[in-house]
Amino acid sequence: MIRAILLSLGLLALPGVALALSCARPDMARSFQFADDAEGTYHLLLGEIEYTESKLLAPTEPETLKARLRARGITRTGFSAWIDRDVTVNITCAGPWCGSVPENERLLIFLRQDGADWVIDAPPCGGFVFVDPGQAEMRILRSCLSGGSCKPRYR
Repeated sequence: MIRAILLSLGLLALPGVALALSCARPDMARSFQFADDAEGTYHLLLGEIEYTESKLLAPTEPETLKARLRARGITRTGFSAWIDRDVTVNITCAGPWCGSVPENERLLIFLRQDGADWVIDAPPCGGFVFVDPGQAEMRILRSCLSGGSCKPRYR
């Protein structure tokens, strides 16, 4: 009887262990297409943020945080429009997996404007913030911006 109860308890624990978040790898072209197709306004920025309130190093639940953004916005001549303003970082979760945005690192950000508020969305699978984008990612971005090939590399 005890053996049957222990076996039943063990089987109940299996579904929890088997759960995992399955995300498509963040892709510059996919993010660009999403922002380009969105009804709202997105700003493309290269810079860094600094949180103006305390935050967890690894969030475990959704949270909205205030941060200071210091970045350059995209113009016809490149990332040349200086921006220094407060933004909201919107961290969302799927079960125990939460998004994050590191501070004091070089970031390429697809920032959503919501009325007067500027929002950096941080879903658990990423896609709106790229940490220290390399030359290959920047080439893809330039191609997308110029109307060239803008196909996601990852499915």
